[in-house]
Amino acid sequence: MVENKNSLDLIQLLKYLRTQALLIFCISAGVTTLVYCVTLTIDDYYTSSARLTIAQQQSPPSGSSDMLGSFSGGGGLSMITSPLYEKVLEVQELMNSRDFLRHVLSIPSIYDNIVYAESYNANTSQIVFEKEYSQNDADDIQSKLIPIDEKFFVGLNKFKDNFGFIMELKSNYYTINYSHVSPEFSKQLLDIVIQELNSLQREKDIRAANSALKYLENELLTATNAEVKGSISKLIEIQLKNKMIANMTEDYLVKVIDSPYKLVAKTGPNRLVISFLAFFISLFTLLPIFTFIFSRHKKV
Repeated sequence: MVENKNSLDLIQLLKYLRTQALLIFCISAGVTTLVYCVTLTIDDYYTSSARLTIAQQQSPPSGSSDMLGSFSGGGGLSMITSPLYEKVLEVQELMNSRDFLRHVLSIPSIYDNIVYAESYNANTSQIVFEKEYSQNDADDIQSKLIPIDEKFFVGLNKFKDNFGFIMELKSNYYTINYSHVSPEFSKQLLDIVIQELNSLQREKDIRAANSALKYLENELLTATNAEVKGSISKLIEIQLKNKMIANMTEDYLVKVIDSPYKLVAKTGPNRLVISFLAFFISLFTLLPIFTFIFSRHKKV
């Protein structure tokens, strides 16, 4: 008897849902249309990416490890005693550091393209800026190294919101990507990030090597013991080799495996997929609501 009653209730529910099918469909279609209209307010964006690894530099001459201990990379020394994936983590931290991003944001046109870009005109290949954007303000920001103030943190947060660093566990290879309304700028920014990583590390190591050479040359002039002079001469040779490698090597810190590229098709938003999801989510949300309404009416 109970089974018959349950079967009867189910049949009545299905009949009720059938009578309300048009209403359910119209509501779902309305929600889908609304969601689609909202997606139209979101500008198309393009995500460029690059595949990188750590640039493996040549080791100093044999026997130098006894004199230098376990230094790795920094301070003008090019030994890498730690695993490469630890260097990858170091690069990741460097990319997200305030000092590094301060250099990137200080490059002409970078700050305003990150902060003030509103949309992209594909016909003219030009970025459309916000109405509040002032070229004079942007020029003032980029006339020197940007100060660490409110404007800097606005650019910093905008950059980090659209920048990605993807690394597999304990892998020597990693991917960086950047999303922007302009496909040209997303590629350009990654090129600049890679270039600045190599350039700043190269300059840092050359300065350190020069300081070490100046100190060692002074020590060599005052040294009287032949063995000490020989050891200092070897250290000078190492620093000269480090300077040579730094000046000759283009991919000094990171090596490009797959270069950044300009996208032809947009990355997102995928309005068709979003609309389909909105329709089915609203549909499956309405079914239990109408089932609840049916049960309430039946009790009354």
